[in-house]
Amino acid sequence: TQDLTRGSGRMAAVGLSAEKMQQWLDRESIKGVEIAGINSPNNVTLSGALTGLRRLQQQADQQGVFFRLLDLDYAFHSQLMDPVEQHFRDQLQQIALSSTEDCLYCSTVTGGLLDGAALDVDYWWDNVRQPVRFLEALGPLMDKGCRVFVEISPHAILQRYITECLNQAGLQGRV
Repeated sequence: TQDLTRGSGRMAAVGLSAEKMQQWLDRESIKGVEIAGINSPNNVTLSGALTGLRRLQQQADQQGVFFRLLDLDYAFHSQLMDPVEQHFRDQLQQIALSSTEDCLYCSTVTGGLLDGAALDVDYWWDNVRQPVRFLEALGPLMDKGCRVFVEISPHAILQRYITECLNQAGLQGRV
């Protein structure tokens, strides 16, 4: 379903806090670009129109702020996903919900612990459309005593974010 939005926008990683990034977007009146992910205390992902992202990239370069366009031809977690909402919902109508009582499920959609019964169609749409709350989701895990994190992905970018979150909390951990 999300493949239907290919070519409509892009994403970028930026070395700023969510608060500073939002202030920058508001101050510069950059339309069509949203915070798509709050990854760590000083790292966000943006999503939206390539023209707006390029404008921000020029400003970031001038100010010495880390900015990298991601090699994605999509604008996940932004308004550019909205045209596929109904198709997405239609595809998930038969989703089967079950409890996750025997394990912890920490959601980067809500930033907190959830039971599997909460993972309905609305939840999965929010997973596509709303910002990823990775920083916030690590909090409950750290509060529960989690100190070892394993990243399974083609690009191990989350390791840096996890380390930054642990350091800010004054915790030792392994990634």
